[in-house]
Amino acid sequence: MSYEILPEYKQDSDQWHEARQQGIGASEVAAILGLSPWQTPLGVYMSKKGIRNEIPENLAFFGHALETPIAQWIEHKHRSEVGPLSGGFSARSIEWPWLTATPDRATTGGPDTVIPIEIKTSSAYSKESWSEGVPLYYATQVQTQLAVLGAPFGWLAVLHGGNTPELFRVERDDDFIDNHLITKTRAFWEEHVLANIPPEPSTSAEAVELWPGDTELSVDGGEGLYELWGAYGLMQAEQVDLSQRLDGVKLELQKAMQDATELTYGGQVLFTWKPRAGAKRLDTSALKTAHPDIVAEFTKQGEPTRTFLRKKATDK
Repeated sequence: MSYEILPEYKQDSDQWHEARQQGIGASEVAAILGLSPWQTPLGVYMSKKGIRNEIPENLAFFGHALETPIAQWIEHKHRSEVGPLSGGFSARSIEWPWLTATPDRATTGGPDTVIPIEIKTSSAYSKESWSEGVPLYYATQVQTQLAVLGAPFGWLAVLHGGNTPELFRVERDDDFIDNHLITKTRAFWEEHVLANIPPEPSTSAEAVELWPGDTELSVDGGEGLYELWGAYGLMQAEQVDLSQRLDGVKLELQKAMQDATELTYGGQVLFTWKPRAGAKRLDTSALKTAHPDIVAEFTKQGEPTRTFLRKKATDK
């Protein structure tokens, strides 16, 4: 057997999070490879250092709760194809010990061969992204499970919109495993996690988190960054121009509609312009005057951040 079985902990418990810090899980590989729409390499790194990723409560609850009915559908509709299902488990690769896998369910593919089964949920609006098969970020997760378990293929079941299930067979891709999965996750584990060197941020928000700017320093960026300074200014000007042009088109449409609440063409509604009640806002100035003690008691200090400003050219 090319893997070892790991202890099981309740999902989202302290022990569960601590165990996840000891390796790279199959669900994190897409982020490390830059393929995940939800997570970044820096986010994975921070989770390995004890900073937990916040998962929306309802998303986590229903994703876990719907595993059982989806598994029941697989056994009911595809038992002859898939075989009997057993419960999920956690495993660590012996050959690549930084890689772990936790398939939701499993079945057998012959003597000493465990076939992983991954279970997903998807909104009805996301179904189009599955039209050509398993999206790459989920396929990456299954390929990691196949690498860890030494399996020739795996299964992925998805429930779209709560009532449209699909089942996909995912074949093992040794070229991807050998030339991308193993090499890049090894580099991430050794060069970042073990070395305590965070990867570069993928977003401006991550840059603020990584570099809080608590030192008064000036950096000479050189000619390349000077060119980016110029490009940034041009983009800002284009953004202002586009906003003004968009507002002009909007005004022409509003002039045509006047008091009408819909604009149509050939029976199709093109725009709506409906009245709505004004928002209720707390008069903080009046509250501060009348009850300064209450304002002080319930005022919360926000997290520090940084303001990024492009400075205009100066005469030399």
